[in-house]
Amino acid sequence: MTLPKPYLLAGTMLSTILLLQPAPVGASQTESPIVVAQQAKEDGKERRSGRPEGQERPARQEQRQQRPMAQAQPSREERQEQRQQRQEQRQEQRQERQEQRQQRQEQKPAAQQQQPQRSEPQRPAAQAQPSREQQREQRQEQRKEEREQRRDARDGKQEQKPAAQQQQQRSEPQRTPAQTREQQREQRQEQRKEEREQRRDARDGKQEQKPGAQQQPQRSDPQRTPAQTREQRQEQRKEEREQRRDARDDKKDDKPSVERRPDGAGQRGDTRGREEREAARRRLDGDGPRRIDDVRKQRKEEKQGDRVVIREPGGRVIIREGGGRPPIIRRDESRRFAVYGKVRTERRGNDRVTIAVRPGGVEIITVVDANGRLIRRSRRVGGREIVLINNRPRAGRPAGFFVQLPPPRLRIPRERYLVAAAAAAPALIYQTLTAPPVENLERRYSLDEIRYSEPVRARMPRIDLDSVNFATGAWELTPDQISKLSAIAEGLNKAIEADPQEVFLIEGHTDATGNDLDNLSLSDRRAETVAMILADEFGVPPENLETQGYGAQNLRVDTPSAEARNRRVTIVRITPLLERETAGSAN
Repeated sequence: MTLPKPYLLAGTMLSTILLLQPAPVGASQTESPIVVAQQAKEDGKERRSGRPEGQERPARQEQRQQRPMAQAQPSREERQEQRQQRQEQRQEQRQERQEQRQQRQEQKPAAQQQQPQRSEPQRPAAQAQPSREQQREQRQEQRKEEREQRRDARDGKQEQKPAAQQQQQRSEPQRTPAQTREQQREQRQEQRKEEREQRRDARDGKQEQKPGAQQQPQRSDPQRTPAQTREQRQEQRKEEREQRRDARDDKKDDKPSVERRPDGAGQRGDTRGREEREAARRRLDGDGPRRIDDVRKQRKEEKQGDRVVIREPGGRVIIREGGGRPPIIRRDESRRFAVYGKVRTERRGNDRVTIAVRPGGVEIITVVDANGRLIRRSRRVGGREIVLINNRPRAGRPAGFFVQLPPPRLRIPRERYLVAAAAAAPALIYQTLTAPPVENLERRYSLDEIRYSEPVRARMPRIDLDSVNFATGAWELTPDQISKLSAIAEGLNKAIEADPQEVFLIEGHTDATGNDLDNLSLSDRRAETVAMILADEFGVPPENLETQGYGAQNLRVDTPSAEARNRRVTIVRITPLLERETAGSAN
């Protein structure tokens, strides 16, 4: 088989090229091209490294020779020797530090002795130090004399007390509850004063017992330890707190008997006026009833068509109408304000106008109709009149006092809707006394509609005075129960100061046991008692309070048996529910 001519020519040319290429130095003429290429590659590596292949750096060779020696681990004896050496070095360092400290401490006394010697001839102010000591001794003697005088005064008071008490017992065998309260209050004030004086004496004694070095400023005492300074600061803070407490008590005791409030909205601390009001109330009541059994004996019943009118002592009237409606009770609306002494009454047509003047020239104007129903109440101070209640009939309004509404839908927690005063904080009490209705109102209502329609009053949050307890069948409160109304009075005063037109309704409730007439009268009298105590004892403006008794009509727990949760007094803000009248309009 013969190959084509092109293939023969290519093979001839390739063999010619290979024969003509020169062979590398030191290479045999018989080596193949592959061997030649490998040899050239190795020659290039030698040229780049600058040394022939197989030759290494001297340093690297030494390292490789020393590496097995460095990696060898010391024996146990060598490690112990190293540890002992380190311990000895540490001990030597500690000894050096102790010697340095001792040297510094030895140098300190010498420096302290040298400093006064150098500064004594240059400090003439040191000669004035004895005068300060003499002044300190004089002040201490003066304090001792003052303390002895206070002790003598206290001893004299204590010796005079038994004799004064015996004279009072002989001259006043029939002491009234108001007088006993006043005496208790005075005794508490004297006791607080004595306690303050004792604290002052104790502070003065502590100051005298302190050494002179401690009375000097802290900068002059370089050896005072942090613990001593901490104790001194604590004692100083205690003394400052006691001084502030004594100052506050002194201010309370030194307050004047009458304190004016904005817009004439009540006076606080009117002790003399309170005694006069107690005497006026006793004159008005006379030998009136003190328990519900006495009221029951003095009732007078009268029929007027379909209804029965029951009159009670003290100006109360119970009206029982037909048709299954619950009975209602009314009282003389101006009687609460007649105890202020300066009272005048005028006739304006069929209406009776009573103007009571409270301390400070504040006039309370009450207008009632021929049936004793409240029509209007306002407060007048310096010619400016603030209308609180407008209960006149309005044209276009339905007749009657009872309003039917569905129960409100609460959007607040129930414990914020019915607040228990015993467990409530003052902030929560004030927030409840100024809270808006729980839902929007369709219209405003008259005072009678609010009084006799429970669904209307249910639109407002209320506070239960669950901490106040009345005796069975009675409506008077003992002094220990009166003090429990202080938080409520504080919230009422704060709310009325913010808005002098605020009006609050005090509701009286009983359980379902007993006669319905007795329950109605008892609950109304208890509500009026709370209103009078808030005004007389705590300075709440009486014209901003309304009272109403409901007996067993609105039971909290639906049970015919005795239930403590149903016997309660409740305070409701009714300002957003009342119809308003502009100030200055005609009566």
